[in-house]
Formats: sequence, C-alpha cells, structure tokens
Amino acid sequence: MKAVIQRTFGSVDVLSIAEVPKPILKPRDVLIKLKSIATNPTDIKSRENIVNGPALTDYKILGWDGVGIVEAVGSNASFYKAGDHVWFAGSRFRQGCNAEYCAVDERIVGKKPTSLTWEEAASFPLTGITAWEVFFDSMKIGKSDEGKTILITAGAGGVGSIAIQIAKKILKLKVIATASNPKSIELSKRFGADFTIDHTKNLEEQLNALGFKTVDFILETNNLERNLETFGKIIAPWGRIATIVNGAKIDPSHLLALFSKSVTLSFEMMFTRSAFEVDMERQKEILDQLAKLADEKVLEHRAFTVFPSVSLENIREAHRMQESGKTHGKIVLTADFI
Repeated sequence: MKAVIQRTFGSVDVLSIAEVPKPILKPRDVLIKLKSIATNPTDIKSRENIVNGPALTDYKILGWDGVGIVEAVGSNASFYKAGDHVWFAGSRFRQGCNAEYCAVDERIVGKKPTSLTWEEAASFPLTGITAWEVFFDSMKIGKSDEGKTILITAGAGGVGSIAIQIAKKILKLKVIATASNPKSIELSKRFGADFTIDHTKNLEEQLNALGFKTVDFILETNNLERNLETFGKIIAPWGRIATIVNGAKIDPSHLLALFSKSVTLSFEMMFTRSAFEVDMERQKEILDQLAKLADEKVLEHRAFTVFPSVSLENIREAHRMQESGKTHGKIVLTADFI
C-alpha cells in the first residue's frame, strides 16, 4: 500500500510517500480502507518528536483522524463487518492513518455519520473525542452546571470549534471564546460563543468589561504557560480548568492562586485510553454519540480546508498550515494517493 512515512524526525522534508506492507491485524483490530484523513497538532509534534515518542527503528506513519470502509476484521473482533463505514482517531503508539489502509482496535472505532461526506466526517474524531473527554470525563460538567460560564481559548481552532458547540448546545453553558481576528470571531460566534475576547490582550480586563468578574470553567487549548497566571485571577473558587497542552513549562508559582481557590486543574490526553488499554470502549461510545449528534445537525463539521488528494506536496503543505497556528477548523485530505 502507499503511505506517507518518515524515517527520521524533523521538518516537512522528512515526509515521503512510499510503498509499505499492509498492516497485520491483531485479534481486536479492523482493517480500514481510508477515504479521508485530517491533520492535527499531534502530527507536527510527533514528526519533530516534540512529544518524546519512541525512537524510530524503521518508518513511522503519522495521522490520527481517519474515515473509511472496513475491509477485514481480526479473529476476535465483533463490532464491525466488511463494508461498514467507520471513523476513528486511533492510537499514537501504532502506525497512523496517512496511508491507504490502517489497522485500528475496534474498541476505539465508531460508525461514521450517514449525513456527512468522507471529508466532512474526517474533521471530527480526534478533536471531538478530546472535547467530549474534557467536559464529561475530566471536568465532569453536568446538568446542574447549566447556565454557568466557560472560557474556551482559540475558539476557531480544531478543538475550540467543536468544544464551543458541545458547551453551548449540549451542556447549555454561557460560552466566552478567545479570538484575535475577524474570521476567528465570526466562526466562534457561528459555533455558539456568546462572547469573544482577544487572547492577545488582557483577558481579565476584557472579561470585566463584559460584566464577568470570574468564570466557572476554563478550557485551555493553546498556551497554558502564557495564560495560567491570568487563569488564577479569573477562575471562580472551586472552579475547574482543563488543558490539552502538557504544561511542562509552567511557572509553578502560578499554581498558588489555584490552590487558594480550591481549583481543579486537569489534563486531557486523548491517547490515554489506547496507550494504557484502559476503558477503550468509551471512545467508541463517544464516537457513536458524536455521529448521532452530527446526523441530527446538532454538531457542525469543520472541514474548512480540503486537499483533493494525498500527494507529497499536499501533505507537506497541510503540515505547514497546521504548524502555522493560523488555520480555522480542520485541514482534511481525500485519501487518494498520487
């Protein structure tokens, strides 16, 4: 099969398209013929080994947003059959989906929404699972929290744009999103943000100007190191903060304000379940719920940049766009390899 591979870490120049063997199925795997894929910041971090992943002993296939058709199933797989249309994010510790075929444990695979195109569907899995786990598993926001306030940073980004929708349409929260340009402001409001503020300016002053002294929840999707000190000022006592960045460079002194307010700070790593093989079917449940909500038109796709094929030029450009930090929604590629 054809796949986008790398044999060393580095810039987009390490990416190439090569012929490699089809994956060998484990007992709970399904083999998926890819129809569309999408990029994520984790592609860039893995390509450059910013995440300190395992050393490359041969080649690595990136890609953790895939949609396609089941072609075969493992000896102990029972959830799907050949011909099923599915979507998944996969595991960072296995070969990814930037290929014609991908093997994925069936417990982290869901049925594709019937109302979405392949490309539209590819904009959902990784960011959708991430946002869902943040709200329901990490922050444990429930019906009793309806009407409370949440600040979501980078509202027009991959995670921010789906998180706004879930927070507003499902959890019934009052949503404040950060956005620094007219397009980002427009998209954040389109997805459901009640207010937007500029993350390049003083967040506390802008919140105060809107009439908010504090917020109940914060989802940090971009720069915890830059914002943590401010979060200590604007989070309510017993508030909850969740972040999808690792926080390795935070100033520990900024945790004191959170301690004084009995604030909960939690980290979200979408690959935790697959990495440790714990409660893996939860991600299938989440994907199936997201599919239902997409088909009911509650959640909107965010496939705003679509490449018509997977060529070396296209995948490298998709990576460049992803690492620029200036994209809106998701970057998607039709999985036709040329």
